[in-house]
Amino acid sequence: MLKQIFALAIGFILSAQTFALETKIVTFEQFLQLDKEHAMQMEFTDVTPSTQAWTAIYVVGKQTIPNRTAQMNLVILPEGLINKANPTEKLSQTLLVADDLPLRKKFSLKEFDDIADEIEDQTDKKIEDPYVKDGDMIRTYAQVLDWVPEYGIENFKLSIAVPEQDGFEPLAIYMIVGEGVKPQQVIDLIKQNSNLTEQERKEQFRDIAKSPDAKLAKFEARFLIFFVIAAVMMFIYWGKWRRS
Repeated sequence: MLKQIFALAIGFILSAQTFALETKIVTFEQFLQLDKEHAMQMEFTDVTPSTQAWTAIYVVGKQTIPNRTAQMNLVILPEGLINKANPTEKLSQTLLVADDLPLRKKFSLKEFDDIADEIEDQTDKKIEDPYVKDGDMIRTYAQVLDWVPEYGIENFKLSIAVPEQDGFEPLAIYMIVGEGVKPQQVIDLIKQNSNLTEQERKEQFRDIAKSPDAKLAKFEARFLIFFVIAAVMMFIYWGKWRRS
């Protein structure tokens, strides 16, 4: 009987740990052939006010001018959300120079199968690939941002625009809004941006490792390991005491 209780307790703790570290995809949107005259918006309400949300943006672009003048300006306008890294920033702008980004033959978001599975399982949406012709110069860019909901706001909005396109046009822009621990492949997305130096990559990974989410996950994992070891040792010593 005691063995059964012990097994149930361990199972309950493991289940609770898994749930605590679960990733929630709040919403997912994909924008194909976004022109410079229009912006795309995504609205959502399922962000817990006391928690931290994150967005992962993945851009697939086609370079049409073979030099460094090929670039696009990616603009993100949040409403009801505060950029955790830069709370005073009201508008996020990123200049993407095509030559600074990696050339890709395999560029589909589906290549990141863990992310694709989470998106399709939690949102029931299928990822669409952009139309690409043989010989097209395809480059990709990824950006991951952490957000804090503004106090008292229940409706959130993110607007995406590419108002400046010069020889570098977005074939597809994917945006994932999530809560909880970021999947490893979401973090892996930003590793492929070749415009980051090796030192910048190391600093970025150190920042991720120091983030509250990472520290909490490490603490919970260490606590779980300690608890399991302690419980097993208590069970062993209890068995020895009973036999004696």
